[in-house]
Amino acid sequence: MSQSAVLFEELPVSKGKRLAKITLNRAKALNAIDLEMIMAIFQQLQQWRSQPDIVAVWLEGEGGRAFCAGGDIRKLYLMLTEQSDHRLEHATVFFQHEYQLDYLIHTYPKPIICWGSGIVMGGGLGLMVGASHRIVTETSQIAMPEINIGLYPDVSGTWFLSRLPSDLGCFIGLTGAALNAADSIRLGFADYFISTELKAECLDTLIQADWEQTDTANKVLVGRLLKPLEKQAWRHLPASKIVEHWQSIRLLFGLASLLDIDVAVKYHAAKPEDDWLTGTLQSYINGCPTTAWIVWEQIQRGRHLSLADAFQLELILSVQCCLHPDLAEGVRARLIDRDNQPGWYYKSVAEVPTEWVEGHFQAPWAEDVNPLKHLLK
Repeated sequence: MSQSAVLFEELPVSKGKRLAKITLNRAKALNAIDLEMIMAIFQQLQQWRSQPDIVAVWLEGEGGRAFCAGGDIRKLYLMLTEQSDHRLEHATVFFQHEYQLDYLIHTYPKPIICWGSGIVMGGGLGLMVGASHRIVTETSQIAMPEINIGLYPDVSGTWFLSRLPSDLGCFIGLTGAALNAADSIRLGFADYFISTELKAECLDTLIQADWEQTDTANKVLVGRLLKPLEKQAWRHLPASKIVEHWQSIRLLFGLASLLDIDVAVKYHAAKPEDDWLTGTLQSYINGCPTTAWIVWEQIQRGRHLSLADAFQLELILSVQCCLHPDLAEGVRARLIDRDNQPGWYYKSVAEVPTEWVEGHFQAPWAEDVNPLKHLLK
């Protein structure tokens, strides 16, 4: 890994303490994260966790376009196709380390302040959603668009989507809907809205703060510091697309079965009434039918899982997606050849057999020993 792919800094603050800073530094790649970046961030967070002089962590992406557009799926695809005999090993290593990092962020004792400006998708949302203080801006575009490539909403999506009302969880997972700052706050994916022009002031406010002696007190302090900045920016908050289309979302995605949703969405999309909703529904229609079933099942099963259990389930699902054909085909069509004509293994939701879906939920490792079994319940 180039040493500049992710930057680590320690900024002096009050009382001899330091504010740690992580910058995803791949602006041309929209700050997509690969395995080496994931491992470097995990190791640095573990080190800072044990340093009493580190009061908090600031997490951002370089450039103005994206915090993080997700995991570097192109690099994973090349690794899986060029070394196809080792797909199980490579997929397990990549997703195991990614989910360990996400879990660490969710459970980190010190405040983690994530500046989620610009594009925040897939693995980028995995980094942001677990932070203690999640900031979005007028440019934030949040999405879990994995149905477009034959994956599914992972990086704790099983946990956070299943805790939304079922119609909203299904809508976001099945369509990869693009959410703005107002949507993200309403859905609980973000906590604060601060305009991009206040970023430097926000960071300076944290540097100049009179920091407390405990992690718990410092989490409260960060919240107090961010609120006045949010008040300054509130007039720039965009209107919520979720609120605007709430009735249609409930009618289409609050149905009793995926097959019912499939019929309703296709019927509604044939009578376009709104550019945002029509485009969003089209993503479902063009998306991977197997992914649709995985999303439906993960939301049903995820309601009763702890965060650790959710990550363990996702490791199984993600590795199985790498062992099944749709992910490779989706990445080829969307990111490699860019013909946008994926040849999904099953052409429609109605054609997908139950046993095919269940196969994605079966552990692929000998003796069913999940590599994430060590996560705390």
